[in-house]
Amino acid sequence: MVITSNVRVCISDDYELGAKFAVPFGGFYSCQNGNPLADAKVNKSCPKGFSNHLATIDKDCEVQYCVRTGQLSELKFPSVQIPPFSDVPAESIEEPANYIISHNSEAWVQLVDPKMKGQTPDESSWTTLDSAPKEMKNLMKKFTQNHVVKENDESGMSKGAIAGLSVGLTTAVCVIVGVAIAVRRNQKRKRGYNSVE
Repeated sequence: MVITSNVRVCISDDYELGAKFAVPFGGFYSCQNGNPLADAKVNKSCPKGFSNHLATIDKDCEVQYCVRTGQLSELKFPSVQIPPFSDVPAESIEEPANYIISHNSEAWVQLVDPKMKGQTPDESSWTTLDSAPKEMKNLMKKFTQNHVVKENDESGMSKGAIAGLSVGLTTAVCVIVGVAIAVRRNQKRKRGYNSVE
């Protein structure tokens, strides 16, 4: 007997062979129709001593069936894997991320940090995780061949030279200020001796 497009109920009057899998049945109910086996008011519940179980969801309406409480737990049915009723959303892209798993479980990697400013789409491209090593090698090759990077490397001073220059200049300024203060104090002392005589 077909109830909805994907729910079938097996009904049998074979008491000898059907008794092995038979369960006491307490009716159906849904969000639109009640269970006539529950009571005369046709409410949306199971009769006393029966528990409800989800049969299907049809047009956003749950269809429940009722069986005697504890009857299904005694039977050793194989576990049922319920399909998802809606797609699992991909990772939220509100915060910049450099690793995403798409709906089809494919991993994507962004080769350049998304927080870096001024990157062209070619430099900040997304690629699948399988092809990431090859893409990263190509990106590094482009980066080392970039004329702007080469000019900055060749024309600028090294970090050690910059640190040494700044320490040397600071020391020189301190020495000059110290000498100026010493000369000035010396001149004041000499004037003080002259005025006493």
